[in-house]
Amino acid sequence: MLLAPACGGGQAPRPDPRPAGPHARRVLLFPLNVVGVELPKEVEAGAGAVASELLGYLEGRGFAVEALDPGAARDAWLRAGAALKAEVGAEKLSLEGAASTLARQLRETHDFEALLLPWIAMQAARLKDGVVAWDGVKRRLEVAAEGRNKRARWVLGRLELWVKAPSLHVLGFSPDGEKLFEGVGGLDLVDDAELDLSASKIQFDMTPKRQIFQDPARLREGIAIALEPFLSRAGGGAE
Repeated sequence: MLLAPACGGGQAPRPDPRPAGPHARRVLLFPLNVVGVELPKEVEAGAGAVASELLGYLEGRGFAVEALDPGAARDAWLRAGAALKAEVGAEKLSLEGAASTLARQLRETHDFEALLLPWIAMQAARLKDGVVAWDGVKRRLEVAAEGRNKRARWVLGRLELWVKAPSLHVLGFSPDGEKLFEGVGGLDLVDDAELDLSASKIQFDMTPKRQIFQDPARLREGIAIALEPFLSRAGGGAE
């Protein structure tokens, strides 16, 4: 179990949320990467945009969302881990066990029907024919080619390898500590590529983008995939 502060970043604009009715499902939403893994450095600049779109996606489907403060979330997670350790011992600690304890503890002070624990992690993604595919999404890789452009296109179309790409993971628990769902959806590429054919050997390098997560629609696609098991269980959101 790792703890990390929720990092900021530019927030992408989103449409106004649909008002939550009196019978809306109540969700308690943790900040990114308090639970799960430490926030990858590759996505620090765009974490705020993902958090904003995640909140907007839930609100847009009529859920009444309480977003927990990062400091309060970290403290609650530490308390849950300590309580589980005291109960079962250090050798039996697990993320899901601590999350179940966390949900039961939080129900004493918060009114919710589902506790959502999201984090961003880097995944292995397959690059083929210039397209990167992972966790339900496909993104075309932007390539800067040095040397013979026709040959560069030919090489790229036949290049198959694994690269790193970010995905959103979400765990959901009931107030009684029951695991409701686990989902994961690919977000967007944080790297471009450089292909150098000017030398006798082919050189291919992944390079960080200057700006990441600039397309809200791509973020929403990954969020929708990660939350699909929850929305199916909840009937698509409150009306």
